[in-house]
Amino acid sequence: MKGYNIFRNDRVGKPGGGVLLAVKQHIKCSEILNKTVGKNEIIAIEIATQSLKNILISSIYVPPTAKIHCNIFNELYNLNNNCIIVRDLNATIFNMGSRITNARGRQIQEVINEGYMNCIDDDNTTFEKNDYEEKIDWILASQPLHSLISNVETHPTIGTLNGHKPLTFDITIGTEPKPASPRLSLKFKAANWSKVRNKLNEQLMLTKYAKHHVYGTDRRRHAAVILFDIKAAFDSVWHDGLIYKLNQLRLPQYIMNYLMSFLQNRIASIEIENNLSKPFILNSGTPQGSPLSPLLYIIYTADSMNGIPDHTEHGLFADDTALWTSSNTTTSLNIRLQQSIDAFESWCKSWKLKLQPTKTELLHFTVHPRRIFKNPINVKIEDTIIKPSESTRYLGIIIDKRLNWRSHIHHVESKIAGRISLLRFLNRTAYEPNDKIMLNIFKSIARTMIIYGYPILLTANDKIWERLQIMENKAIRAALGLPIYTSVEYIHKISNVTKIKEDATTLLQPYIQTATSNNDNVLKNNLEEIFNQL
Repeated sequence: MKGYNIFRNDRVGKPGGGVLLAVKQHIKCSEILNKTVGKNEIIAIEIATQSLKNILISSIYVPPTAKIHCNIFNELYNLNNNCIIVRDLNATIFNMGSRITNARGRQIQEVINEGYMNCIDDDNTTFEKNDYEEKIDWILASQPLHSLISNVETHPTIGTLNGHKPLTFDITIGTEPKPASPRLSLKFKAANWSKVRNKLNEQLMLTKYAKHHVYGTDRRRHAAVILFDIKAAFDSVWHDGLIYKLNQLRLPQYIMNYLMSFLQNRIASIEIENNLSKPFILNSGTPQGSPLSPLLYIIYTADSMNGIPDHTEHGLFADDTALWTSSNTTTSLNIRLQQSIDAFESWCKSWKLKLQPTKTELLHFTVHPRRIFKNPINVKIEDTIIKPSESTRYLGIIIDKRLNWRSHIHHVESKIAGRISLLRFLNRTAYEPNDKIMLNIFKSIARTMIIYGYPILLTANDKIWERLQIMENKAIRAALGLPIYTSVEYIHKISNVTKIKEDATTLLQPYIQTATSNNDNVLKNNLEEIFNQL
């Protein structure tokens, strides 16, 4: 074939048969596997690409009377985990377009169930003979190549009336040079980029949703939130998958070159009891301590919620991921929540992130929090049952199932005690303690902790703010070296520190203005609703 490099595995001793791959000559490629195992004929090549380094493309033929050697797929994947396997396996799978599932089809299903390869879900028949049509040709691919394949089509047979139909598909892998972009163009919409929200907005969205759907006028009886824990999130970012997603943003080539250099060919060693292992290349993870790492992780997970059903809302803040939904019955709530969890779990599996079920937490909000339900809320992650907790921590706020914030107050009280002791120690040990310096230290290490999450806490009752005020009073007395019986009015007068709730209300107004100037209407509306209720 003129203009093509030909790679072939010819059948020995019998006419016909064999497998062949033809690649245009300008594409850089090389043969990496050529063999026959138990009548399974295999040819595999590697093609150099811009977006995913090298990818493996393999063609396999399995005769109708032979079994599929499933270890071939594992061998190909181990050679290169960016792989596409095509051609005639003589396998039929009922739920993927075939009329029945045969023994080879069951073997293919076992490979798919292992998770490292996916099958293109297309029900077009690929073989015809007289009036008989069947699907026996398949395309298997690992991620992210599987998600890149599109426009899968079959065509009329070539040269004969019967036989295999040509099977074609499109895949964008950047084998040809891409012109450099003259300017930075981040096409977030095209890349399914979800809007990055700040931490406060995520907290407000979750608590407002729970209150509205459980305690509001048009309430439902049940709501639930699940907070996922991703194992070693930043360390598990798959380099090839991240580079693919960066390419989707249409970044200029010089930025892509920098980011690829930043990620790839990083070498690490492991030290155990003064014994250092041999250096090895890291194929995943973003460097710890780099300001780029959180941004790259956000880009990597930006599309993680695209498959979530419409009845479920979500929150993403760096590696903190939450899903919440509501329903009138616990049975329906379980179903809704499990659907969303399965969708997110499937995404994680495709993009090589692992959930930690033991660290994942579930909260059930209901108007009857003490009631024992016939069908209690529980969901599964990787066959581990997750049961509701009394409270959980989300972005620094302790949320309890009654939304009364008592658990958060207990948490703050336990944390602030050590800082109050530190303030008292600093005041006593200083030769001539300076009140201004001590108050600045108080504002840095104590007041920031007390007032954290104030827009949400402004929805709490006065008893919560009374306890917060007591904490602040203790901290001011400790900072200024005042006895515990000093009146509240006096300590605030000499320190010129406003009371905690007044300060929170004052801080809310410029926050609303900032949200307005940033055109963040969701945050603005949430804050205005809180302010109007004060």
